[in-house]
Amino acid sequence: MLKFKSFLEEGTVAVGGLQYEAKVRKAVKATLAKIKNPDLKLKPDLSGGFDSTVVDMYMQLHGKEIGIEIKMDKNAQMGGSSVKFDGRNWSLAEKGKKNIDADTQELLIKAGQAKVKEYKNLMAHLKTYDPKKLHANIKQIPFRCTKPAWEQAVKAGKLKPTNTTVKFNTKFIHDWYAGKDCYYIQIGKLGLFYLKKNPLNLPIPQLSGEIEIYMRLVRGGASMLKTGEFKGENVSTVNLRAQGNLKLKAVKSPYSLDNEKDCEVILNHMLGIK
Repeated sequence: MLKFKSFLEEGTVAVGGLQYEAKVRKAVKATLAKIKNPDLKLKPDLSGGFDSTVVDMYMQLHGKEIGIEIKMDKNAQMGGSSVKFDGRNWSLAEKGKKNIDADTQELLIKAGQAKVKEYKNLMAHLKTYDPKKLHANIKQIPFRCTKPAWEQAVKAGKLKPTNTTVKFNTKFIHDWYAGKDCYYIQIGKLGLFYLKKNPLNLPIPQLSGEIEIYMRLVRGGASMLKTGEFKGENVSTVNLRAQGNLKLKAVKSPYSLDNEKDCEVILNHMLGIK
C-alpha cells in the first residue's frame, strides 16, 4: 500500500498534468475560433490523458494529423520502455524497442548488465518466501511473485541496490516520440519545442538538454489467482522499467501554446500565414 503522502503527491502530479493539458487545449480552441480557418482543427481528446500509446493533443492540418505532447513542467516524466532478461541475454520489450535507436538500446542494456548481481540477489531472496514452488521460477525479468513476498523483500532492503540511473542527451526523447509520429512538445513555463525534426518549420527551438533514465524494478498490480495450484495467492508481475526524466538546459521557447497570443502566431505559421 502507498504511504498517504506518496498517494497525495502522485495524485497531485496526475491532476496537475491534466489541468495543464486542459489549459493548452482551451487556448488552442479559443485561437482556432478566432482564426476561423477550416483547414486547421483541434481533434477531440478521446484518451483523457491516460493512454501512453498516443500523444496528448492532435491537431489536423489539411486533413493530416499533427501530434503534440504536453508536459506540465520540465520535471515531468518523458518516454520509457521495459528491459528484459532471460537469465543470460538482454533485450528491450518489443513495444518500446521500435521507438528507440540502437545506441540507446545498447546503453539501457549495459545499465541492466551492470546490475545483474543485484537482480540475482533479489531473485534468490524472493525464493525464500512461500509459496516456494511459485517463487522457484524466478529466473528472469519480468517475473511473477506474490505481493507479500515483494513487500518483505523491499522491507529487507533488497530492492534499492537494483536501482540505477543512466545519463545521456535528448536523443532518447526525440526517438521515443518519433515512434509515435510526434515531433512537437509543449512544456509548462518553457513553451513549444520541436523534437527529432520540425516538419512544419515552426519558429521554435529544438528540445535540448540531458536525460536521466531511471531503471527500476516495478511491481504491477496484484491479482488473486482463481484457479490452478496457486489458487488464492495474490500475485504480481515485476518488470524492469526504464523511464526518462528531462533535465533541460536554461533555454526557453519564444512561443507557448498555453496563451492565445502565442497560439495565434504558431497556428498562423501552420497555415502558412506569417
